[in-house]
Amino acid sequence: MMRSGINPAKGKTKLAVWFVTNCNAESNREAYVSIMQKYTTIDIFSSAGKCGGRDECPRIKNRSVCYNLIEKSYEFYLSFENSICEEYVTEKFFEMMNRNIVPVVLGGADYAAIAPPHSYINALDYTPRQLAEYLKELDRNDTLYAEYFWWKKRYRVNDLHEMTKTALCDLCEALHTTPLKNSTVKGLQRWLLEPSLCRHFPIFKDN
Repeated sequence: MMRSGINPAKGKTKLAVWFVTNCNAESNREAYVSIMQKYTTIDIFSSAGKCGGRDECPRIKNRSVCYNLIEKSYEFYLSFENSICEEYVTEKFFEMMNRNIVPVVLGGADYAAIAPPHSYINALDYTPRQLAEYLKELDRNDTLYAEYFWWKKRYRVNDLHEMTKTALCDLCEALHTTPLKNSTVKGLQRWLLEPSLCRHFPIFKDN
């Protein structure tokens, strides 16, 4: 992006922001952020000031306005999941991918299968302190930061409404063109709740 004269860090004055409503998530993301805050500044927004955050962003009343504000001011958005489970990705990840901000993920999904390489940062690849130091390094170097936007000219992000519409249209077409067959799938609840698919309250160390 820098080669084309566009600097995605231009005008940004703050490092990272996190929106949170669940203060006791099974991903233990609160502990991860708490350790990061020892080494860098993470702004937290939450409803009614929960989870140690500030209730200053108009996300609840107007999400689009809030996202526009953070896109102008912040370099990174902490897109940390409630649960670290396979194939589970929050919609906020795709929202941030569609904007001029780098999402930092903490989850169990195969992000490499759904997003271009070097378009996001995976917190599980670092300790909280290492991640804090890496974000500060990118903050000091606009060229390195800009490398996370290389894919913008080659790909586009489908929003949730568009994907839902496509999925429902495909389902409707299939129901009208494919002969219906009776089938029974057993063990679906067990598969959904299988403990091995999720990591419950992982321990994050301060090192």
